[in-house]
Amino acid sequence: MIKKIKILDTINTSILVGLIWTIQLVHYPSFNFIDPENYKNFQVFHMNAITPLVGPLMGLEMILFLLAINYKLYTTKLSILVISLLILSIWLTTALVSVPLHNTLLNAKDLTAISKLVTTNWIRTLAWTLKLILMSIWQIE
Repeated sequence: MIKKIKILDTINTSILVGLIWTIQLVHYPSFNFIDPENYKNFQVFHMNAITPLVGPLMGLEMILFLLAINYKLYTTKLSILVISLLILSIWLTTALVSVPLHNTLLNAKDLTAISKLVTTNWIRTLAWTLKLILMSIWQIE
């Protein structure tokens, strides 16, 4: 069971890392190039398309993390604390920063909101990347 959790957790986090880097480097910057007249429709499309993709992966991430703690995949309190803080920073940034900025962008194209979205998304990008690196190191133990 432990090996399956490790593999699934690594795969899930790897997918999230690939997805967030694509969003960070390609998708969010492309918001600047959408015609203002079509921007509302674009933002609705984006939110309706990305939520069913990212939402279940983030939910699975939480379930797998709780299973990892239960099955003692992380052998130190430090590793549990660091992974917990990374996941917490991802979820809080999503809920308190990214979602409100996307909701602002539902009203109209707003270059300031787009800039903030790109800038603040680095928190999630780096947190997921660091999480994957640390998981890889700590799960070898």
